[in-house]
Amino acid sequence: MAKIKTKCPHCKARFTVSHEHKGKEARCSKCKQKFIVSSSMAHRSSPEKPKTKRVDTSKLKEFFSVKELAEMLSVNPMTIYRMVARGQIACHQIGRSKRFRQSDIEKFLSKCVINKEAGARME
Repeated sequence: MAKIKTKCPHCKARFTVSHEHKGKEARCSKCKQKFIVSSSMAHRSSPEKPKTKRVDTSKLKEFFSVKELAEMLSVNPMTIYRMVARGQIACHQIGRSKRFRQSDIEKFLSKCVINKEAGARME
């Protein structure tokens, strides 16, 4: 028998039900509220692909905002502001907004590489 994954619209609890329950009334085992298992909420059981952002290098821009750079490096935007204040990364200020040139980002990243043999930073 095919199974479908669904979630309670009230408490967002997730559970698996038989495919024959689709379109019928169900009761959440957690909050005890009744709801209809609809086709928009239910989907066939299958491994979900993780949602990750991939940077398409063929369409790279020349300048990046603080938020974009923070997402690229997987850090908090405040970390970017601190790196700018310490002079670790070059920054262009246009009005009140800061922008980072692609070549400056690459230069910064090349300084961050750790030499595996010596265990020290390459400079």
